Amino acid sequence: MSSILIKLQESGWKLQESGWKLQECGVKLQEYGVKLQEYGVKLQEYGVKLQEYGLKLQESGWKLQESGWKLQECGCANAESIEQWKSTTFTLVVLILIGWERQWSFFTCCHHNFLVLQV
Repeated sequence: MSSILIKLQESGWKLQESGWKLQECGVKLQEYGVKLQEYGVKLQEYGVKLQEYGLKLQESGWKLQESGWKLQECGCANAESIEQWKSTTFTLVVLILIGWERQWSFFTCCHHNFLVLQV
């Protein structure tokens, strides 16, 4: 009878050891689950950061595009200004020549006592 009790006691200890091992395994699985969850959170944060970075790149792209448009507008405005400057310069030269011709006519005809203005 005592051998049966000893065998039962040994079986109980083995069951208890198995229980402890299962408990340790459960704790390890729980820790692993927590680590997986933390890793998932980190991946999610990384995804959010990548998304923010993508948005910043997109905004930078829009700003570069706007700058390009402004440069293009500025170039067109400069081209228009140059054309206006050419036109204005030509007009000024013509007006100076007309004024010079009128003065010349005034001085050459002044000795005849009348003023000749040519347009």
